[in-house]
Amino acid sequence: MTDVRFVTDEGAMTVFWKRGNTEAMFELSEEEQLEERAIELTEKLLKGKRVDVARREIFWSMDMGLSICQCAKKIEETGKPEQAMSTEMIEQAIMGWLDMGEYYLDGLTEDQEGELDDAVWEWIESHNEGS
Repeated sequence: MTDVRFVTDEGAMTVFWKRGNTEAMFELSEEEQLEERAIELTEKLLKGKRVDVARREIFWSMDMGLSICQCAKKIEETGKPEQAMSTEMIEQAIMGWLDMGEYYLDGLTEDQEGELDDAVWEWIESHNEGS
């Protein structure tokens, strides 16, 4: 089992990593800290959101499905101005969240999960090609 902890002290972010008897500690650059904050904010705001992979939309409400770009802009507006997370950083965090599949419904068969994974991958690839 891998244990990863992020500790923020006076603006610096340090990562503590441990797997078995192997441990590491390192400080993140300012850019890496922003990326981590973008991931944290994105995961927090997307938690519990419904995803329609076929329509390539993430639903913020029952009738408001947003594209990856639209979600990124909405999340960027939510962030603190001093964090200065770019839309691109947030888009990357959204694609990572989509790839993780935490929004999958329980009870899917292995084949259904595989099909969903493929569809998500196509969505991400399509977004990257259009960016």
